[in-house]
Amino acid sequence: MNKIKKSVLSIVSYGIIARVLTFFKGILLAYYIGSNYEMDSYLVAFSLTMLLTKIISEGLTISLVPKLQESHRKEGLDGRNRLANNMINSFSLLSLTLILIGFIIAPLAIKAHGPGLVGEEFLRGVKLFRIGIFIVTFEFIRAILLGYLQSLHRFKAGPKSGVANPLIYIIYLVALSKYFGLEGLMIAGIIAIIAQIYIVYKACLKDGYKYKFYIALRDKQFTGTLTFLLPVMINIVINEIILTVNKTMGSVLEKGTIAQLNYANDIITLIVGIFIAAFVIAIYPILAENYDDNEYKNLKQTINDSLKIIALIAISVAIILITLSVPIVRLFYERGDFGYDATIITAGFLRYYAIGIIGTSMILLLIRIFYAIRDLKSPIIFGIMSLVMNVILNYLLIKIIGAKGIALGTSLSVIITAIYGICSLNFKLKFILWKDMFMKLCKYILAGIIMALIITIIYTLLSGVFGNTLIGNLVLILISALPGIAIFGRIIWRIERQ
Repeated sequence: MNKIKKSVLSIVSYGIIARVLTFFKGILLAYYIGSNYEMDSYLVAFSLTMLLTKIISEGLTISLVPKLQESHRKEGLDGRNRLANNMINSFSLLSLTLILIGFIIAPLAIKAHGPGLVGEEFLRGVKLFRIGIFIVTFEFIRAILLGYLQSLHRFKAGPKSGVANPLIYIIYLVALSKYFGLEGLMIAGIIAIIAQIYIVYKACLKDGYKYKFYIALRDKQFTGTLTFLLPVMINIVINEIILTVNKTMGSVLEKGTIAQLNYANDIITLIVGIFIAAFVIAIYPILAENYDDNEYKNLKQTINDSLKIIALIAISVAIILITLSVPIVRLFYERGDFGYDATIITAGFLRYYAIGIIGTSMILLLIRIFYAIRDLKSPIIFGIMSLVMNVILNYLLIKIIGAKGIALGTSLSVIITAIYGICSLNFKLKFILWKDMFMKLCKYILAGIIMALIITIIYTLLSGVFGNTLIGNLVLILISALPGIAIFGRIIWRIERQ
């Protein structure tokens, strides 16, 4: 686990730096570009491009980790490089096809994705989409190279390249935005991806990667990767549908509900993306290797340890988000037109979303576990199950508690899905001692309650001391949360020593 700790620390460290720079990029974007109809055109065009790339590129990285390990085990470094090059060349050609199609259907795509864009705004959106569509090629290459590194347990270059992305944007906004406008901003996005590829590619070279033009569409490892990729992509699409369902349900409620739900959910996504995803990314290649090497005892132990770690992180994070929801929302959003009333409403949504963070975190881990043991059907079942329950629970809870029902319904659906996922995994591997797990979970929850009380008391005593400023809210959050985290950690340490 020491190796995993170093990997997680590296991912988290660079992840935090990247998030800070992204936040700063957002401030500069508002300052130099502003919020107007031209910016709407850019956002519609850029989000449409990234939706296409996210589904395929995220699936590529996940699918390639076990397949590259398998190629290396069977054919050595040459086999690994052959599969990587086959994927890079084949998907680069595929991306050119997608780019051509994108050019042709750009007007239809922009009209469907941004129905509010008309006239000059619409034409600009089409133009920007046609510029930005070239991101697809570079995103595919980056995703494949990331899979190459992760399969070798190399995790530093990926998050390090994530820092380069907002940095390129910041340089453009400060130095060049007044000359090249939104078209230049879209090109800056392409350059940012190329910079990421350069960082990742250099790391791959150190691990023996050599590029060679090689395409073999009937190669067994290649077709096996495609077979792996399709269900992974389906699961990603289901997750996107769940987000769309929540927005659609929110659109029929009070004005501003969608935005406030999005703001609250963005905080959850940020936290899960930095802390939970870091651990899941680091553990995934180990799980796949344990399964491929028939080391089932190690596999079961790693799964048990992983579930415990995820539970502890998720419980502590959820408590912080619930007890300190108001200053957290203030820290992120309360400035300009986002006032006190919006903070209170968004904080309410955040609390309900935080309830489900343990479910969200568990599902993220469980899906990778099932991929590692080559079960590609179960994650799709979980996704469909979560989607159906999300719709039903949202509909029922909206009638009872209004817009908060969307956040609570989403949380309950992921918790139920996570419980089902753990039971399903245990049915396959028989790795859980139920009595031991139940007792420890009760102790973890008790430790969490003590942590919540400590944070609440400190926050109540100090809430008016530091002032409602960016620094003041940050200091208040840290001073309130750190003692609670320390006590929680101490109690968990005592529990684990028993």
